[in-house]
Amino acid sequence: MATIVIPTFNRSELLPQAIDSALAQTVQCEVIVVDHGSSDQTPELIRAWGQAVRYVRRDIDSGPQFSWLDGALLASHEFVKILHDDDWLDPSFMDRCLSLMDSGTGFVFSAANVTDMDGIRMNTLFDDAFPKSGVYGSRSERLRVANMMISPTALVLRKQELIDGIYVDRLPFQENTFHGAGADHYLKMMALLRYQNFGYVKEPLAYFRSHPGSITADAIATGKKSGLTATYSDVFGYFLLLDFARRTRLGKHVSRAHAVRQKFRSVFAFFPRYRNQVRKVGLVPQRLRRRKNSSQ
Repeated sequence: MATIVIPTFNRSELLPQAIDSALAQTVQCEVIVVDHGSSDQTPELIRAWGQAVRYVRRDIDSGPQFSWLDGALLASHEFVKILHDDDWLDPSFMDRCLSLMDSGTGFVFSAANVTDMDGIRMNTLFDDAFPKSGVYGSRSERLRVANMMISPTALVLRKQELIDGIYVDRLPFQENTFHGAGADHYLKMMALLRYQNFGYVKEPLAYFRSHPGSITADAIATGKKSGLTATYSDVFGYFLLLDFARRTRLGKHVSRAHAVRQKFRSVFAFFPRYRNQVRKVGLVPQRLRRRKNSSQ
């Protein structure tokens, strides 16, 4: 089993399709809706699903990352996926993705259809990312997938990587920020740092809805797409830095160098302390005293 977390905020008109698609999966999934301060009809709407959906409400909207974290911490299963409240899934999505998960695989993603508000397909993403469905893990394949801007709606991750990979505001060395972006990109990178392989389903089993109010659509409409792209580029650069440290075992070498440095510091620190003690009490070492007497 797995957990599907649906973060939501004032999208009561789109949320039902997301919930229905989560409950319609061919493998049984726990469904958690995390509502951070909706002022529309969302609380009343959720009652229609009864015990089939776990509803968590916060009075303040703290941003999408906190909603993801809320849901991940409450998840009862090892595998978790984030499903945006304006997106939905094919019934076979979880089954196909989970079939590629093993002990060496950090995450699985599928191709995705982009639709308009009426659900009519506009284009398809990631269907040409790799030749066929399967598990990948070569150096070039890892770099390629790391630089792909894959929405959490198309991803299945492990709970621990989801919790550890969520950050707020910016990463170290990150110069550009864009509301709601960056953290989604880093989730799969966290998994790539811990696992050699990732899985890919070539069929488009996730559906992204393009509409006013979505992060990408708003970025294009307001002329801020360059800021969104720069944010993702900064996050990718941080991943390259961490991946270099992982491959070269930089942390282990730095720890060893630090340990050696500490030993040398303790040795060299002895001499000033000994010299100061001699000066303080007016003592002359026995060897030097003999040399002084013999010279006289």
